[in-house]
Amino acid sequence: MAPKRFQNRTWKQFLNTALLTSLVVTTGVAVIRQIGWLQENELKTYDQFIELRGADSLDERILVVGIDENDIQSRQEYPIHDDTLADVLEILDAQNPLVIGVDIGRDVPQGPPEGRQRLIDLVATSERIATACAMSSSEEPGVPATPGTDPGLIGFADFPLDPDGAVRRSILVSQPEEFALDLGISHPCNDPDPENELLSLGFLLSLIYLEAEDIFPESTPWGDIQMGNTIFTPLFEQTGGYASTGATDYQLMLNYRAATDAVRQVSLTDVLENRVDPSWINDRIVLIGYTSSIAKDFFNTPYTTTNSVFR
Repeated sequence: MAPKRFQNRTWKQFLNTALLTSLVVTTGVAVIRQIGWLQENELKTYDQFIELRGADSLDERILVVGIDENDIQSRQEYPIHDDTLADVLEILDAQNPLVIGVDIGRDVPQGPPEGRQRLIDLVATSERIATACAMSSSEEPGVPATPGTDPGLIGFADFPLDPDGAVRRSILVSQPEEFALDLGISHPCNDPDPENELLSLGFLLSLIYLEAEDIFPESTPWGDIQMGNTIFTPLFEQTGGYASTGATDYQLMLNYRAATDAVRQVSLTDVLENRVDPSWINDRIVLIGYTSSIAKDFFNTPYTTTNSVFR
């Protein structure tokens, strides 16, 4: 048997070697993560966990009116005309939804002039029609919301895309950037004033819904948004598997509900022909947007391997 002193020295040498090896490996991994070499693999692992956790039940608080290929072909309209959109909004508005979110660009007239004016008048007089815009950046001029929309009912439809083209994050609050050229067209979604903070369309609709439940946003002492007992901690430049999020605004990870059937969905024709149960609309959030592939409004999600897309 080796002397006790020799055993102690051998044990200490082993510990020193193990600690040194652990330190080198940990430092190496930290450096590799810092420069982004592991980001792609870590995000794929994140996607696998999203897929494996199981689907939640149908969210009955939301109804999606999707403008699909059948709607476009049967009406021979693309983009959908202003008077058609006005018809749909009038039918929905009569069923007392909490709010209607229109995720369709209407900065340019579509269809007959009389339909255009009817749409503008309807949006201007309704207190529950919110419309989407696209924020300006240094490369893009931005897209204004539907004319007549109350400034408090304008939300941007922008999403941050990860390097692989997937949408894993959402933006709650952001500011437009200054476009390189002055086009002489001013609207809230291209105003780079630092005081001009805009809400995303999804966040805006959620706030309206929660307000009806007597839940209002508050600010924590450190500036985070709090709703009831829930605090929304924004992403930093380096968060989780991200080496760089590029998040200069208020971003969160999206909590995907399910790969399919997360919310109830009907078609434009269903609404126009009164085939939608009024209980699906009353006191609900209603979203209107294109689901036809011709609109190219599709994005990859963590469910891409299950052939699901976020629309």
